[in-house]
Amino acid sequence: MAAVEDAAGTLPQQTARATLHAIHSVFPPPSVGSDAKDPISEKKLQKGDGRWDTQKEILGYVLDGITRTVQLPTDQADALVKEIRAVLQNTRIQLKRFLSLVGRLQHAARILPAARGFLTPLYNALKGLPDSVGLGKRAKSGMPSLTWQM
Repeated sequence: MAAVEDAAGTLPQQTARATLHAIHSVFPPPSVGSDAKDPISEKKLQKGDGRWDTQKEILGYVLDGITRTVQLPTDQADALVKEIRAVLQNTRIQLKRFLSLVGRLQHAARILPAARGFLTPLYNALKGLPDSVGLGKRAKSGMPSLTWQM
């Protein structure tokens, strides 16, 4: 949910109250004496998950309202670069590790639609579900050539 501050400074609070009301109108709070859980988690609210903020981590991405950017959290980006460097030190990678890396790259590429085309060679290397994927010497394009072996 997003809201812009109004001149009186009350819009975020009004929006928050309307949201809580809407949640309770769809998912009613438990009746007195019931063991059912409230759909609004007090624990998460106390932790600060419902707080208005200009920067939030949502679904594995950092959304920044000031700079209007979306990026991976620094620790995730660093771990991904470290994994890529480790993989490129080898001439072959096991399929399970390769699939994990491709999945992480797919997640990272979702915030940059133009990056989807960069994953095509990785998808091509997966055709036929090989046991491992070979990382050949650098081709003329400067990119490693991908081969597979059954």
